[in-house]
Amino acid sequence: MKDNSLIVIIDFKDVRRIKKEFDTAKKELGIVDMADPHYKVEIGKDAFFLWISDESGTIMNLKDTHTIYTLSENAADLMNELIKK
Repeated sequence: MKDNSLIVIIDFKDVRRIKKEFDTAKKELGIVDMADPHYKVEIGKDAFFLWISDESGTIMNLKDTHTIYTLSENAADLMNELIKK
């Protein structure tokens, strides 16, 4: 993860938007071999690794590190917006 990458989001609306986008992420098939994650995201008791660029995003639930999920373009935009706040 990036050093000093912890971002605390307490706005309930933003947290709810993130959770919705993570819940609708597309599961990717195949063997997972990823670079170190950019961020760690914690939502309640769930924790995810997040890889993010301007156009796309990928998450991995820490409870299942053999599966990745692709975020929609809207979700990537949302995460970039919140990270840059």
